[in-house]
Amino acid sequence: MIDLGAEQGLAAGDTFVLFRRGEEILHPRSGERIGWQKDVLGRIRLVTTEESLATGELTHVKERGIEIRAGDLAILESMADRGGG
Repeated sequence: MIDLGAEQGLAAGDTFVLFRRGEEILHPRSGERIGWQKDVLGRIRLVTTEESLATGELTHVKERGIEIRAGDLAILESMADRGGG
């Protein structure tokens, strides 16, 4: 389940890369946080979308037995063909 949906332009067939935030990345000189490593978990394809919610099915898992948990993150990989010509 993803907490985005049709209101954000998502549709069935869109695909996402799932990842978990890893270790912090710090700027080598300033020491400021500039990001996080991303541990890729797999991919999902959306099956249904509602206004602000979408559900999907796993299409690829990086490691057998990996658990997708609340709080894991998703990045849009590709949008399904919208039939726009």
